[in-house]
Amino acid sequence: MLRRVALDAACGECRWMYAAERRHGAAASGRRGRRGRGAFARRTFTASNQSSSAYTCVDIDESSPHVDSYALRRCCAALRVRCFYEFVKESGGGDASDGDACARLAWWNDRITSETTRATSFARAGMRDVRTFAALEDVAEDEEDAYHAGEAREDHEHPVDVAALRRWSSTASFPDVADLGTRVRVIGTLDVHMGRSLPGESLVGIRPVTPSADDDNPIHIVSPPRAYAFNVCVSPESRGIGVAEALLNAAKAHVAAKGARVLYVHCERDNAAAKSAYEKAGFSIEVEESDADADALAHTPRILLFCDLP
Repeated sequence: MLRRVALDAACGECRWMYAAERRHGAAASGRRGRRGRGAFARRTFTASNQSSSAYTCVDIDESSPHVDSYALRRCCAALRVRCFYEFVKESGGGDASDGDACARLAWWNDRITSETTRATSFARAGMRDVRTFAALEDVAEDEEDAYHAGEAREDHEHPVDVAALRRWSSTASFPDVADLGTRVRVIGTLDVHMGRSLPGESLVGIRPVTPSADDDNPIHIVSPPRAYAFNVCVSPESRGIGVAEALLNAAKAHVAAKGARVLYVHCERDNAAAKSAYEKAGFSIEVEESDADADALAHTPRILLFCDLP
């Protein structure tokens, strides 16, 4: 189901891909406290650059049928789609020009639905222990009306898309986050996977390692468990205030409690904002992908960062 975490607000970029779409994004922080209903737990993690704004973080079970879990999974999907996809006209799909708002919204809605129901894809890939973390903010009663279509924050964003995707990333609040208003919006999210690697991923970590006891054969042996954070993203309106760092701190606490000794994350090599966010959260570079390897895989060169856990 869900677990509850209060946050103080943060930006980065990372994306693990099933298919060949190029995607990019950012992430957040959190604290421990009282138990709520069901699987909820309340914690607080602090970003190094604290903001006066208060956010709430929830830990979502991707396979839960609970209505609250589904609503928040769909909000997270809307944010991932906004950060990681760009609208394209599909062949045979009719007129999907910029002026055709209905076609655009139908295209985005299809992507959101696919992202919301991804648990089956995770299971097929052998990822049976994926948790989603989401940073929530209160939505003011008049904010939706005040946020007009001309406020696209990224060069590639179309005003029609921004208005719809912001609307789809919000949902009615529920009792476990009642200290927020009657409506909440997902402003940051990430996924975390317990496992030796991400299926299909070429950059794989080597930590944690245990020195060999054989002096004649001093080979270090990889000793799982370890974990990977992926799909890290923060809405353009909420970047630079600690959301990424906060979510990463929440993810580290979660996987450490499950026995992981290291948490990994990928990002594009030239993404300075992402590297800065990860370094603030305690990550260091383990390996950089070469231009030749990246060209062979038809993607931008990336780096793999790690954070040792207590």
